Amino acid sequence: MQALRKGKVLWRMSWGDRRLFLTTFLLLLAIRVGLWLLPFRVLLKGLDRFSKVASRDADCCPVNSSVHVDQTDSRLTRFPSDASMRSNPVAAPQVSISQIIWGVNVSTRYMPGGAKCLARALTAKVMLNGQGYDPHLRIGVAKSPAGQLEAHAWLEDQGKVLIGNLPDLPRYVTLPSLEGVQR
Repeated sequence: MQALRKGKVLWRMSWGDRRLFLTTFLLLLAIRVGLWLLPFRVLLKGLDRFSKVASRDADCCPVNSSVHVDQTDSRLTRFPSDASMRSNPVAAPQVSISQIIWGVNVSTRYMPGGAKCLARALTAKVMLNGQGYDPHLRIGVAKSPAGQLEAHAWLEDQGKVLIGNLPDLPRYVTLPSLEGVQR
């Protein structure tokens, strides 16, 4: 019954939304498999190359996607500085930050077994890099009240968390940047 409801939701989406969803879903699936099979460094290098190819061929998703963004959810609101966040401010992005975050969130709901924070953050990073944005992947660690080590990954730009926001995010100690690992 739940699969039928999900199918109806997909059917009601515009062609642009379905295309964005499918692209994001397949990328999220590939990243999940890559995290399982590949060394992290190899995966990061491959995703960096893929992002560069995608940014050269940014016609994967049409501009006229009709994503409806809930303005009460701060994680999904349209960012006023979308243009200022892009590493290539000359070319207009075809898909906005909020549309990509929407795609990752919806794809996670449809992904068998869901997706962990690292796969979600990497998926959003690749999609955003492909549209000319330059977000930063953050990975942090913290001790749980029971004394166990916990880790969390999120994506941010200009101090704003794009995906992976948690109410207790400040308790995570951010690890050094992975920028050098990708090269």
